[in-house]
Amino acid sequence: MKNVTKLASTAMAGALILLSGCCRTGDKSGVVNPLDERDGSFYINASINPLRMADDAWAGGDALGVFALEKGANTLFGDFANVKYTTPDVSGKFVAADGGIVLKGSETADIVAYYPYNSAVGKDLVYPINVADQTDLSKIDLLRGKTSNITAETKEAQMAFDHKLALLNLTMTGNNLTNVTASVDGLKTDGSYNIATDEVTPGNTTGKTTAALKDGMIRMILVPGQELKAITFSINGKEVTHTFDTPVALQKGYKYSLKFEVGSAGETLKISSTNINPWTEGITDGGTITLPLDETGGETGGEEPTPEPTPTSKLLFPGSDFEDWDAFTAGLNNFGLKNYAVESTDAHSGSAAMHIKGTPAKNDYVFTATVPSGSTMNVTKIRLFIKGTAGKSLSFNVYSGDKVYKAFNLGDVTAETASPYPISVATNNQYGGTIDTGGEWKEIVIDCSDAEIATSGDLFALKVGKEVAYDLLVDDITFE
Repeated sequence: MKNVTKLASTAMAGALILLSGCCRTGDKSGVVNPLDERDGSFYINASINPLRMADDAWAGGDALGVFALEKGANTLFGDFANVKYTTPDVSGKFVAADGGIVLKGSETADIVAYYPYNSAVGKDLVYPINVADQTDLSKIDLLRGKTSNITAETKEAQMAFDHKLALLNLTMTGNNLTNVTASVDGLKTDGSYNIATDEVTPGNTTGKTTAALKDGMIRMILVPGQELKAITFSINGKEVTHTFDTPVALQKGYKYSLKFEVGSAGETLKISSTNINPWTEGITDGGTITLPLDETGGETGGEEPTPEPTPTSKLLFPGSDFEDWDAFTAGLNNFGLKNYAVESTDAHSGSAAMHIKGTPAKNDYVFTATVPSGSTMNVTKIRLFIKGTAGKSLSFNVYSGDKVYKAFNLGDVTAETASPYPISVATNNQYGGTIDTGGEWKEIVIDCSDAEIATSGDLFALKVGKEVAYDLLVDDITFE
């Protein structure tokens, strides 16, 4: 990408990815050169929403790495490993450098991709992380997307990319800020990322990471899975350190925003609607922190820094992203989980989701999650993702007390249904409508801003209708 001028919590939208050649030879799946077929119709047409990187765009030579995986597994399908796609200019149209991914007959595969491309990534799907050089964040802003159940007949599918590292976002105000840098020390600057399992592992190299002030902001991308204890500023030749009362736990995909004031101042597979999901805010606004330097860089004593709260999880209840199945089932009420709801590796994000597959004999509570111990959540919206089919729709309960709840009914969901799709409170549970997402993940937003949220006992229930078949995936139940 071109040089980054601003990195924000946003989304990349509108990328069309064509992931196979137009012709095959022989009887086996294989790599073909798409540039020899159909006048070069095999391409990736990608655009960057300006909200993600303001005033930025794709640049000639940008590249993605693409893999095909066995359905529901983390092993390679057909040796399609780290297939490179590049763009020759700012148009955002990417073509495979040597060949594409071709599926044949009844073959089914999952597709996973990452940015930025690295030739060192091999069949083990391990990406080497190195954030020591913060000069151009677009070159270290690791992204990953995945789409599942792709067949030879698939013409179009969706893939959403998520940030996989952590972003430190510092706003600086004051006078005479002409020579300002920020540094963090004692953190690992390297590591590894498993593209298949979506796991980040810090490395062995401990170093000092430094970035300069630009347009009133200092930004650093850091390796998650570590604790940030302090930030040291160099301001016009003078140093001052802000130490957190409680270390900040860095998590992948999270942005940590702080404010500082100085002194008093056809056979082709097309993956469409590719987007980058926003950074999740990891620190809520605790006010502006005053650094003890005056306008000329001399010490003034200043005000005591305002401590920042530690990041909190956005999961509605333990295991509500289904990455920890034991945590999910342990947090349910005494009725537990229906036996037709099982763990699946076909996930919206991460490596797991819940799969509702069966024909309930009655209107069932698939599960009812309880309030996490010690929780003081202020919930205004609940978000979740679904994919698949169902002969009847879903209904949800949001509890405010013992057996006291408000019902939210989903109704019809089709491939054309807008995503996110909002639903509001209803008078009672109903299962009218059907679900067929067309193989796409649909985001459902439950508006519970007018509902009181229980502080103990039952919290959230998912219900299904009776005597119809469900083949439905549910993932990433979060709140805001």
